[in-house]
Amino acid sequence: MCDCPGEQAFCGSTCVDTQTNEQHCGDCDRPCPAGTMCEAGLCSCPAGQARCGGPTSACVPLNTDQNCGTCANDCDEGTSCMGAMCRPDCAGPNELCDGMCVNTQTSNAHCGGCNDACNADETCRAGECECAGNTRRCGDGSCEARSVNSCGPSCAPCRDIPNGVAVGCDSNEQCQYDCAGPTCGTMCCAAGQTCTAGVCQTPPTTPPPPPPPPPQGGGGAPPPLF
Repeated sequence: MCDCPGEQAFCGSTCVDTQTNEQHCGDCDRPCPAGTMCEAGLCSCPAGQARCGGPTSACVPLNTDQNCGTCANDCDEGTSCMGAMCRPDCAGPNELCDGMCVNTQTSNAHCGGCNDACNADETCRAGECECAGNTRRCGDGSCEARSVNSCGPSCAPCRDIPNGVAVGCDSNEQCQYDCAGPTCGTMCCAAGQTCTAGVCQTPPTTPPPPPPPPPQGGGGAPPPLF
């Protein structure tokens, strides 16, 4: 057996430093597990673990309520260790988003799930982003105000229908391409109407012509035949 310098040990056929050698950590033929290092003759703990009981104690995970992120970091009542941090316990429809309990059924910043934000013209209802206020969803996904400029699923221009309700538009509105008669400003004229000075008008009914006059002759009925 050969003498090794300093604190090195003769392991197999060579001298090694058992304080740092991962195959002979602390003594010959004591390999460290994969993903660990030999430090001061001890195998370091895997990522996310530590020797919370001292340098020779067993490795314990750092994601428990008693050792959250670091050794002896005990989470308070009402919190739990998540992601190596003590975070509030969320109940019901609430979820933990960015370290806070939020209602993902109504939160515009976390609608239906964490970080699923609604657009500025939307509001979160039942976990879904819907058009806010007096607006509706168009075919391109945008929200448009309910007006003569927003019709049906495509949100094409709308026109009013006097005393009528159109399919696909708001009450008293109809898409321009659905007009039975001509468009008249913001109005949609009925069939048979005309547009005069921005007003839909029904042409007056023309009275029937008078009967023809009786034929003009020499007078009276023809004489009887014998």
